[in-house]
Amino acid sequence: FIPHIIDALAYNKMNVLHWHMVDAQTFPYSSSNFANFYKAFWCPKCYYTQDDIKNVIEYGRLRGVRIVLEFDMPGHSYSIGQAYPGLTAKCPAYSANINNIPLNPAQNSTYEFIESFLSEIFDVYPSRYIHTGGDEVVYGCWSSDPSIQQFMIQNNFGNNYNLLMNYFEQRLNQILSNHGKTPIVWQEVFTSGVKLPTDAIVQSWISRDVLHQAVVAGYRGLLSAGWYLDQQIPGQPTHYEFEDTWIN
Repeated sequence: FIPHIIDALAYNKMNVLHWHMVDAQTFPYSSSNFANFYKAFWCPKCYYTQDDIKNVIEYGRLRGVRIVLEFDMPGHSYSIGQAYPGLTAKCPAYSANINNIPLNPAQNSTYEFIESFLSEIFDVYPSRYIHTGGDEVVYGCWSSDPSIQQFMIQNNFGNNYNLLMNYFEQRLNQILSNHGKTPIVWQEVFTSGVKLPTDAIVQSWISRDVLHQAVVAGYRGLLSAGWYLDQQIPGQPTHYEFEDTWIN
């Protein structure tokens, strides 16, 4: 299916495929370092291998389409917790919605996982740019986890979970820097006050105003707001609903 998408992009003179490979619902990657990921597959055969990633990248290259992978973190990490429960925050009151579950940024094992996992991906992913997500992190889940509460106290963060988000992103971006990679992030990373690398790219999916703010702050930007095919009426909550695309 993905090669068909790449073909369609090439036919229409588009040259980038943003491949959002993982989400809360599934972590479809067969890892040589993390054997338990099979527990996070949508179905037993619903996964990609390193060879699959290499083949997609090469298929795109031959057609002038750059592949940009996204591994969303720290939010949307329920699927990671299915494979490795110790990596995600513990917040029973929020567990009814799997999109509420983020990584636990208060423990070194989280960053050890990220380093090992991304190192494996980077073996077959030559692009300078990697999308690390950062959207829709549910701070309420973090605030419900006793280990994270203790970490906040120890680091004098008070109740400001933007500071914890900044801490996570600083450690993540150091890992990326060590591998010569440049982060692309969703707009919430910027609006939460995270100090990003100067070459980072901020992708605005909610507001054009945030794109302008990011550019004024010295970052490069990508605009997705207004271009979602499932939201044909700007400003109205039409995500995931059928809309008459000829209405406007």
